[in-house]
Amino acid sequence: MNKIIEVRNTCNSIAGIDTARIFNRGYSTKEGKHRVYGLYNAKRIVDIYHGAMELSFDEQYIVFKVLFY
Repeated sequence: MNKIIEVRNTCNSIAGIDTARIFNRGYSTKEGKHRVYGLYNAKRIVDIYHGAMELSFDEQYIVFKVLFY
């Protein structure tokens, strides 16, 4: 049975987002030294359970899908 989790987040501009690095540890589009490791940690957990994460853009949203087969 396939399982899908989808999260949408509003995004003012995709111009500053480096999609090749978005799941890397320490990557952030925000300024400052206090950054969260949420996407990095989420990707690690999904990888452990042999799932996949997809990134896409839909109008004013950045969309993350977590897929388990």
